[in-house]
Amino acid sequence: MVGKVRAFGNKLHISSRNNRGGFSILNIDDPLNPVLEKTVPNLPFVYYTSCWDGKYSYFGARAAADSLVVYDTTTTPMTVVNDSVTGFLNTYCSHQDEKLIMGNRFDVGTLDVSDKSDIREIGRGVLQLDPSITPDHGQSYPFGNLIWVGNDHGSGSGFMAHEAQPDTNPPSVFYTYLNKTALVYP
Repeated sequence: MVGKVRAFGNKLHISSRNNRGGFSILNIDDPLNPVLEKTVPNLPFVYYTSCWDGKYSYFGARAAADSLVVYDTTTTPMTVVNDSVTGFLNTYCSHQDEKLIMGNRFDVGTLDVSDKSDIREIGRGVLQLDPSITPDHGQSYPFGNLIWVGNDHGSGSGFMAHEAQPDTNPPSVFYTYLNKTALVYP
């Protein structure tokens, strides 16, 4: 089963979903003729989906006892740079300002991923609008110092703060994937 498909410039990241299947990076300089660059065929744990920031690929485990696995996708072969963080029943993830937002089954977790060898949990939160309904915080996306928490199980959606201070990091480009010989530029 194909999970998330993400493109950054002329690189395409394709991962499987809700299993231990792996992921691949394709070169899409010529979008009609994509070229497979590298693959990780299997992951160590079952995960629901992945997120990719153009350099690192994050796989949050479906079992709290299993680890978040982070791959450096710029190396060949792609290498694990961290697999020591546990405690998340993860469904989706997103990324902003060196923070990984883990949308989990029962909460949202924010991790500082600025040092890939020392990933640290910054905090967790729950948006529980109706105590009689079990929360589902899978779809969690940052907007400045807020996180949009959405769900598809009827427990309510809304914003929660993940930083108390105003967001002072303006949008910026960290890196690009554009090849001078590419046929089509996005």
